[in-house]
Amino acid sequence: MTQRKSGWGAPTGRFAALHSLCTPLTAPANAQITCDQSTCALVCDQGFIGVGKRRTKCRWNASKHFFWKKQLGTCETCEDLTTPAHLVEECSFNITGKKKCKYTCPAGENMMLPGSATQPMVFAAACKCPRRTNPRVCGWWGRKFSTTTALAQADLDVITCIAGTSTTAAPTTTSAAQFSRKQGNTCDAIILLNTYRANHNADPFVIPSAALCAGAQAWADSEAANNENGLPGSTPSMMHSAGDDRPGEGENIAWSSAGTLTLSEATTMWQSEDAYWDFTNHKNLLINFKQKLIKATTSVCVAKAVNGAGTFVVARYEPGGTWWKSGIYMNSMTTQIDGGGPLDGNYVGTVHVPST
Repeated sequence: MTQRKSGWGAPTGRFAALHSLCTPLTAPANAQITCDQSTCALVCDQGFIGVGKRRTKCRWNASKHFFWKKQLGTCETCEDLTTPAHLVEECSFNITGKKKCKYTCPAGENMMLPGSATQPMVFAAACKCPRRTNPRVCGWWGRKFSTTTALAQADLDVITCIAGTSTTAAPTTTSAAQFSRKQGNTCDAIILLNTYRANHNADPFVIPSAALCAGAQAWADSEAANNENGLPGSTPSMMHSAGDDRPGEGENIAWSSAGTLTLSEATTMWQSEDAYWDFTNHKNLLINFKQKLIKATTSVCVAKAVNGAGTFVVARYEPGGTWWKSGIYMNSMTTQIDGGGPLDGNYVGTVHVPST
């Protein structure tokens, strides 16, 4: 986790004093302390999470003279779990420095999770220290496992790989009639996306990585599972995944009440947003339309899951240009699309006439 170099601290004033006038603070284990104006902040090392107060101010009054308003907290982390011999583990740090581990079966089989009706190809768990407990206790949390209980070593040990569900085999039903994974035709969808990119003078997508496809499929599975128990006739609430969970990747999503929606039809839905793009000022919050045309993006993978609530389609792009973070859309690409202003190679640079 990083802290801005300057301008983030509270200004000095009648009661707030310059941080250097207070007794120097000692950083706790696995942390550093950085200061600006009257404020000092706790900055945890990669893989550690701040627990307790993360900032404190240097104050002054006639009785205490210079003193720290609050005591800084500590930096904690999760105890590493031992990967069972029948699973493959891949751990990394997201853009905020938090640790996340993904588990898969060696041959790409579906997994049976304890207490879960879904059978995903990828199971992810992140190290978190929820505020719901006092004192806060750090643990491994996986949305597909539980939203109320942390993952224990015993839970990881009993995850099993389901024979006959390898990605090299034909698509299979993943639970009794209610939920199934239908791969559709990813290649056809990518070919169609490349046709749209060609219309905007963008290079075609290359063959996506297995990890990119696994991430798209995992989120499609997750959204289908989260919406399978909705009220009859209600519209599912399909959501974007958190940007922190897919660092460097963009995402499109689509839902249809029909169980027959193809991946190519979903890409056509995203392309149809061109009718609403402002080609005069080249600005609009059309995330689906813009994401697939970003020139710097080199690969995409599209996946879907189907249940009684409909078809849930997810596309993952690498590298991404837009992502969802803390309730707002963020943009890493700053120039306009289709020739609207100076270009730096991020967006396509030719004039495009929208379809009529």
